[in-house]
Amino acid sequence: MPPNVIAKVADYFLSVIYPPVCELCREIQPVVYGGLSPVCDICRDSIEPADVLPDGCVAVTVYTGPARNAVLRLKYGNRPRVAAAFAYLSSFLPSFKTVMGGADFIVPVPLHANRLKTRGFNQAEAFADALSYIYAVPAADFILRIKDTPPQWGLSAEERNANVAGAFAGKDGAAGADSVRGKTIVLVDDVHTTGATLRECARILTAAGANEVRLLTMTYASFRNDIPAGE
Repeated sequence: MPPNVIAKVADYFLSVIYPPVCELCREIQPVVYGGLSPVCDICRDSIEPADVLPDGCVAVTVYTGPARNAVLRLKYGNRPRVAAAFAYLSSFLPSFKTVMGGADFIVPVPLHANRLKTRGFNQAEAFADALSYIYAVPAADFILRIKDTPPQWGLSAEERNANVAGAFAGKDGAAGADSVRGKTIVLVDDVHTTGATLRECARILTAAGANEVRLLTMTYASFRNDIPAGE
């Protein structure tokens, strides 16, 4: 039996034994012969695109309903496959294809070493890696988080700006070198609320000589103090 046929048969039987679950709504998907997506057709067709925000950031969808629950599972439920689901959904949005066009690197907003040790992974890095696979643009960690700041949720816009001021730095031998200078960088994170974290990271990359910094996030949350949005 040819290897590709064997792989398809294996996919089929695995999907019967372990039914695929949509990473957004958590409902079991129909069995798909020869491959599975991380998002069901219903969620894919019903997402509410956030499109281009006033500061130029492009988000896959708004931070509400299944999308909000999925982000929380990603960040606090050790479910990095959620990041791949948002990257998959981005491939259906023309605005994402425009932003990714001509980009040299995808750079995730970093976590501080303490937070990374606790969580085990960086959700923005997981998103960057999935986007890299889809759009064939290399992901790179050109920024360091040098201050272990408190989470942004619950803070006012002014407090958010102050919280992340000076929290990031260029990575020695990378962000200050030719790897960034003159390049078009796509900066990615999980949630855009006021944009304070993204702006601070973009400032670091611009100071390092980046020609252009574009902003992409999984979701957009209208600013409120009562939801755990971005960090």
